[in-house]
Amino acid sequence: MINQKKLILSSLLCMTIVTSVASCGSEPALKDVFAGHFLIGAAVNEDQIYGRNAGEVGIISKHFNTITPENILKWESVHPEPETFCFDAADKFVELGEQNKMFIVGHA
Repeated sequence: MINQKKLILSSLLCMTIVTSVASCGSEPALKDVFAGHFLIGAAVNEDQIYGRNAGEVGIISKHFNTITPENILKWESVHPEPETFCFDAADKFVELGEQNKMFIVGHA
């Protein structure tokens, strides 16, 4: 129970810090502040994976050291039709994580 409370409090602290420092270039990154304690993760969507929103990608690459896909590994995205598989977005997701030296979580 105590670990669960610590996790919830840590998550709330992280959200507060992200909100207040996301636009400040001189503030330390969340992933650096909590290095050695735990990873700071973000769920990323297809627009972020393909770099369609530079501001969001900048925040993700600065503050987070682990990423999880929102929907791109769900069955309808990976296997849209019989005999058809599409891993383009999944490959870009892994590429984003590798470029930023992030821990990559596969989730569907």
